[in-house]
Amino acid sequence: MVQPPFNTELAYRIWDQKYRLQGNDVDAETHIEQSWQRVARALSAPESLDPEVWYERFYDILMDFQFLPGGRILAGAGSDRQV
Repeated sequence: MVQPPFNTELAYRIWDQKYRLQGNDVDAETHIEQSWQRVARALSAPESLDPEVWYERFYDILMDFQFLPGGRILAGAGSDRQV
């Protein structure tokens, strides 16, 4: 059974205000899954052996909340933000 990503309004607001990409100069993220995709893509990019496999691995553990990167990584990985 898949759990909803946010079980409180506060959790949603923190993601919305601190970590999700938004604004006119970037593609705004409307769902946490888009943030996970961005972070997983950025984390897997340096892998020289099959980065797509690593993307899937990173994405899976992010989706299940088995791993939650630090705030700077979550806010900046795969973006043009200077964090």
